Amino acid sequence: MYCCFRRKNDTTSGLKHSGCETITEEGQSGLLQFQETFKELLDGYYNEEGEFIDMSQPRPASYNTTDEKGVQEENFRLGKDRERQYDDSSQVSSFQHSYVSLQTELRGITLTQLEAVRANIERRCLDEMWTREVRTKSKRPSNQYRYISPEEVNLYDIAKYIIKPFTQYTRKSFVETLPSTAGDQPPRWFVSHYWGESFQNTLKCLHTHNFDFRFNFEKNQSSDNHEEQGGGMSLDSPIWICAFANNQYDLENEITDDPSETGFAKAMSIADFRTISILDERGTVFTRLWCGYEINMALILPLNLSKSSKWAVYTALEHETFDGEQKVAVGIVQSGAPNEVAMETELREEHFPTDRIFDGLNVSIEDAKASRDEDKRHILNAIVGRKGQDLNKDPLIEHERYNELNRAVRGAFASTIPAIIGAYKADSVEKWNETLLAMKFGPAKVMRLNFNDYGVFGQDNANMNEYDAAEMIRHLPVGLNHIVIEHCPYGLEFYNAFFDWVETATELKDLRIYFSCVGTEKGGYEMGKRLANILKKESCQINSLRLHCSDLLGSRNADEWVEALSKNKSLRDTFDVYGMYNVRDQVNDETYNEETMDYKAPSTFGRIFYEDGTFPDATLTKEQEMKIRSLIKAKDCVFYNMSESVNYKK
Repeated sequence: MYCCFRRKNDTTSGLKHSGCETITEEGQSGLLQFQETFKELLDGYYNEEGEFIDMSQPRPASYNTTDEKGVQEENFRLGKDRERQYDDSSQVSSFQHSYVSLQTELRGITLTQLEAVRANIERRCLDEMWTREVRTKSKRPSNQYRYISPEEVNLYDIAKYIIKPFTQYTRKSFVETLPSTAGDQPPRWFVSHYWGESFQNTLKCLHTHNFDFRFNFEKNQSSDNHEEQGGGMSLDSPIWICAFANNQYDLENEITDDPSETGFAKAMSIADFRTISILDERGTVFTRLWCGYEINMALILPLNLSKSSKWAVYTALEHETFDGEQKVAVGIVQSGAPNEVAMETELREEHFPTDRIFDGLNVSIEDAKASRDEDKRHILNAIVGRKGQDLNKDPLIEHERYNELNRAVRGAFASTIPAIIGAYKADSVEKWNETLLAMKFGPAKVMRLNFNDYGVFGQDNANMNEYDAAEMIRHLPVGLNHIVIEHCPYGLEFYNAFFDWVETATELKDLRIYFSCVGTEKGGYEMGKRLANILKKESCQINSLRLHCSDLLGSRNADEWVEALSKNKSLRDTFDVYGMYNVRDQVNDETYNEETMDYKAPSTFGRIFYEDGTFPDATLTKEQEMKIRSLIKAKDCVFYNMSESVNYKK
C-alpha cells in the first residue's frame, strides 16, 4: 500500500482540503503510481472518434436531452453540486483521494464514466497480467489461476482490479470517488445484470439501449413522452449499476435484510422503475434471485402503485439491420422505445436470439438462486409481501405472487415476434400452447402483426395457417393499448377470432387494420358491421381507428358505421379511412389521369391500388359518404372506391 500527500497550502485544484505540510518521497512515489494506474479515471481518455474526454473536472449529468442544438443548461436536471471532501487521515489529502458524499440511490453512473473504465481495462489488463481463479465443477476454490483478456473482464474482475484499489483511501463508492462526479446523479434507468457477464458485452448493451432511447429530432416527438418513457438519453445520462454505486468496503450497510429498503430499491424508485436487464448467453439473469426481485419491482410493483414503468432486455449480438446498419446488441422493450413506431419495434426485435427468448419463457422465481441463504429467504418473503421479522421465516414453496411475477416475465417475452415465430416453428404443440398462454397474460401494450410474404408471419418466416393464426389472435395480451393488423390474408375464422378478442380488450385504445380484407362480399359486410357494433358500446375504449385498404366499411353496413360514430364521439378526431371513394356518379370524370392512375376528387386526391375488384363492398354512395364525413373531423380521411376502380378506364 502506498500513501499520497498534498501540500496544505496547494490550491491548484480550486478545492478545499487539509493535509500534511510536506510530501514525503514515499508519498510522492505512491501518488505518481496511483495517477498512472488510474489516469483514465482521473485525467481522461480518447474515445473511438479520437476525441479526448476530460475526466478531471466534474461533468454535470443530463436528463431528457430533447434540444436539437445539444444539451443546454435548461435541459439539465442537475443534482445538487457537492463540495468535494477529503479523508481526514494523515496519509490522504490529494485530489485523487477526494470524494463527494451521496446517498446510495443517487450514485448513478454515466456511459462517459463507464467508457473511462473500459479504457483503463484496455491499457492495464494484459500489461499487468490480470488473473482469475479457475473454478472446478463443484465450484469450490481450486487455488489455480489463469490469465484473462480485456474481452473477458467482468464485474468481479473490475471490483478486484479497479474499484477497490481506486477507493481504498476514500472508503467510498466508485461513483463518489470519481473526480468527474459533480454531485447527485439520480439514475434515469436501473441496470439489472449478472456480474459474470463480460463488461465489454454489458457496455455494448448499454450503448445500444442509450441509442434506442435518444430523442429522434426527425420525428419531432414530444419531449414529455420521452421524459415519461426514459427517452432523451445521452452519454451523460446516469444509470444505476450496483458495483459502482455500492461501497465495496461497506456492503453490510449497503444491503439490508429488507430488500425494499436497500439502495437497489430506492434507486429503482428514483428511476420510475425503468429497468434494463442484461442477458448473457446463458440467460443467467433469470436464475438469480436478486435479478428476479429487481424485475419484480419493474413489472409488478408499479402496477400495485398505479404507476407506469418500462422494462427493457438487451443482449450482446452482432447483426445487421434491415437497412444495413451494423449493431452490436439487440433489445426487447416493453411497449417499444419512444423513438419507434410499431414496425420499427418489430424489425428490431426480430433479431433477438430465440434461445434467450425461451430462457425468459422458462423463468421460475421460486427456483432462482442466491449466493447467501439469508438473501433467498429475505427476497422470496419480500416478494410475497412479508415484512419485519417475517422476512426471516422459511420462504413459501408456492404463492400466487410467484405466479404473478412468472406470468409477467414469460408474457413479456411471449408477446414478442421472435417468441411467437420460434414457438410456431419449433414443431411442438406444447411449446406453442405454453407461449400463447404466456402471451395472453403478459404486460405488452403495443403489437404489430404483419402477414405479408416478407413480414414476420409471412411465407419467408412462420407461414402460419388460418387456424393457428386465429388461435394466436385469441391469446393476444388482454392489456394491449395499440394493435396493428397488416396484410392479413385470412378470412372469417381469423376475423371472428380477432373481434372476439377486441370485445374483451378493455384497455385497447388504438386499432389499425392495413391492407387486409375478409375477402368475400358477405364477409366484409358482416365483419364491418360487427366492428361498428363493438364501437357503439359504452365499454369500448377505442378512440383511434384506421382502416386502410380494407373492406370492413361499405355501402351495406354504412348505417351501422354512422351510428357507431354518432355514439363514439371520441373517434371523430382519429377515424381514418383510406381505400374507398364514391365514384358511381363520377366514373368518367375527366380529372382521372390514366397514366398515373390518379383521380382528383372535389375534396381530395386518390390513387388506384388495384384493378381487379378485390374489395367487393368497399364502396359508398355519395349520400353515405357525406353522412360519415359530417361526423368526423379528421382532415386526412380519404375514401376510394376500390371495387369499381376498373371502371376508371372506361
